Amino acid sequence: MNKQLYERYNKYNKEDLFAIMLTQHHYEPEAVETARQVIIEKNWLDELNALFNQADEEDTQKSEAFAEFLAKREEEKRKAAEYAADKNEYYIRISDSAIFEQALTTEGIGFYSPESDTVLMVNNIPSYAYYIKNENVIRVDALLQELTLTPPEADNTSSVAARNFKTMLKFIMAGIIAYFLYKKFNT
Repeated sequence: MNKQLYERYNKYNKEDLFAIMLTQHHYEPEAVETARQVIIEKNWLDELNALFNQADEEDTQKSEAFAEFLAKREEEKRKAAEYAADKNEYYIRISDSAIFEQALTTEGIGFYSPESDTVLMVNNIPSYAYYIKNENVIRVDALLQELTLTPPEADNTSSVAARNFKTMLKFIMAGIIAYFLYKKFNT
C-alpha cells in the first residue's frame, strides 16, 4: 500500500472516501484499495455497504422504469400501426377532445390518438388526430353529429364515410370516362 496515499486518505472525511468507492472506475486499483482500508479502519464499512445497496436499488428501479417505458412505447407503436392502417382519421379541436374521448369510451368505440403532446394545426386550429377502425366509422360520424362537434377541416364533408364515398365516386367517374374514351377511339 502507498504510504503517502494512505496518509492523505486518512485525512479525508467519510463522504469523500465513499465518493471514491462509488466511482471506482475513475481511480487506480491501488487508490480504491487504500480508500477501502481507511474505511474499514474507521468502522464505516457498514455505512458504505448500505450506500452500495441503496445505489443498487436505485439502479434496479431505473432499469425497471426504463423497461416499462420501452414496453409502453412498443405498445403505442403497435396500436398506432393497427389503427392507422384503416386510414380513418378524424381531427378534433383540442377544446372538444375531452367530450369526444368520453363519448367514444361510453359507446365502447376503440380509438388511437397519438400522445396528447402531439398537437396538429388544422386550418390554424389546434387539434388532435384520432384513428378509428373501419367497423366504427359510421357510429363515430353519427356521434360527431349528435355531439355537434365541428371538426376543423376545410370542407363540409368531414366525416370519414363521406370522404370514402367521394373517393369511390371519383374512381367510378374516372372509369366511366375511360370507358367512353376507349369506345370513341377504338371504333
